[in-house]
Amino acid sequence: MELIPVPRRLANKKYNKVLIVFDWIGWIEPWMFWSVGVILFALAAISAEVSVLPWIALSTFAVGIADYLGFSINLQLFVFSLSLLCFIFVSRRVLKSDLKGLDAGITEAVSDMAGKTVIIRSLDESSGRGIATGKTGREWNVLIEKGSSVSVGQSCRVKRIEGINLVVEGD
Repeated sequence: MELIPVPRRLANKKYNKVLIVFDWIGWIEPWMFWSVGVILFALAAISAEVSVLPWIALSTFAVGIADYLGFSINLQLFVFSLSLLCFIFVSRRVLKSDLKGLDAGITEAVSDMAGKTVIIRSLDESSGRGIATGKTGREWNVLIEKGSSVSVGQSCRVKRIEGINLVVEGD
């Protein structure tokens, strides 16, 4: 194995080891990068890991493309680093923006419902109790505020919470 000539002041064992790693990266063919990407995607799917591993796999694909296009080893490392940071940054923003449509994300807790709007699905007018659904479709036990008139299908605002019951008043 032939190493790249280095200036005398930099010729030490540690620097030569770095050069050996660069030479090793240079021997990797584009199809090898793509194979590693597929393996990493498979591992991410098997382990249900979605925070970093799929983005490392995509970055590995990007390095394979850079290698196929003839980029230098330094540029391949730069492509990997930049693409990984971009994928992680963009994925976080996309995932967070998807959750903004639902006020409480996937689940709603009873404490999250104060001041929110629910739709009455069933109602027992004699007891002032009923069932309503929130934005996520979860059903809630509701108590109708005294003096408020509410009907089935009506949208109501949650005034307060009593235990596991939402106290609602008609809009």
